[in-house]
Amino acid sequence: MASRRSLWILNFSCYCIYAAIATAIGPVLPNISNEFNLTPDIAGAVAALYSLGGIMAFLGGWVSDRFGRGLVASGSLIIMGASSLLINVSPSVYLLSIALLIVGIGGGFFEAASNAMVSDLYVEKRGMAINLLHVAWNVGSGFGPPLISLIVLFTGNWRLAYLVFLPLLFPLAILLYILAKNFEIRLRDESRDRLMNILRGFFTMLPLTSIAVFIIAVELGISSWLPSIFLSVGASLIEGGLTVGLFWGLMGVGRLVWAPFIDKLGYERSLLLSSLAGVISMSIAASPIYTYLKILFWAISGFFLAPLYPTLIAWITALNPRSGGAYTGILFTFGTVGSFISTWLTGVIIKIVGAETAQYFFPILGIIIILNIFIARVKLSR
Repeated sequence: MASRRSLWILNFSCYCIYAAIATAIGPVLPNISNEFNLTPDIAGAVAALYSLGGIMAFLGGWVSDRFGRGLVASGSLIIMGASSLLINVSPSVYLLSIALLIVGIGGGFFEAASNAMVSDLYVEKRGMAINLLHVAWNVGSGFGPPLISLIVLFTGNWRLAYLVFLPLLFPLAILLYILAKNFEIRLRDESRDRLMNILRGFFTMLPLTSIAVFIIAVELGISSWLPSIFLSVGASLIEGGLTVGLFWGLMGVGRLVWAPFIDKLGYERSLLLSSLAGVISMSIAASPIYTYLKILFWAISGFFLAPLYPTLIAWITALNPRSGGAYTGILFTFGTVGSFISTWLTGVIIKIVGAETAQYFFPILGIIIILNIFIARVKLSR
């Protein structure tokens, strides 16, 4: 038990570092734009390459099923570290773009392997264990950008942002591999055709995996556009930024609070309750109310939406324990697609109908999540 707990803590620590590296692009993007003379559209495309790399997560998950969670998780961290070194020495925007893409691929591989590993460790409490693991994202994305901003501010060197975490990253990656070897689930020879089994089962799992598109679409859409929406409805940029910070902060708190109840309530019921509460909160926030009430209800929606993605991982790995890595990777891949669609489509909606009306796009996405949960229940019960 102590060793199992130690491995969970190690995954949590690695997840914090991974999140800090993944969110480093925000504070350094202005400096990158200045150094390489990038226009805003090109800068946005360069920044998006990290997310593009995450599309490969399904492959990393399948590899972790075949060759071990620890090997893939630790290897992906080392890949992220090596590509961070490449970012530091990149003389051109082309090499920088390739390095960011590789960081994203490493991040997607780590997401798939680490989540599947924790699911394997706590089979009887997958929901709680994975929800608590995802608090690490909130921790890493909470301390990472401010720390990087301070480093850039005081040194004037944005490249140091991708070096600051390496002294911790490489030792943690090696330790993760060593400790995980004692807990690897060994697969039998007859499971070598698992890739074909996954492809056959993919359409059965499609209603479940497609939920990830809309969960990440809501989260990243709010994070990307809420400050601009606040400006458009007469609030200040500071109030918009504060709301996004509170949204993510309360999401971390929400995962801590929801975690003990996920397995008791069941995955489906937990998803329905949290998504319904999130839709109600977002609908109130989108309505024409006072600014401070809008801030309150957008932030509270983060608390209610908190367990959605981790619980979805727990549900799909419980249904497919022998292919948990592959399906976790598929969820991350679908989520990446969701982030692209939401960021683009929200901008289109704002252009057509205005920011005030566009706010309702997010609770509509929440309603689609609820419908997909019901569809998944019917489909999987057959």
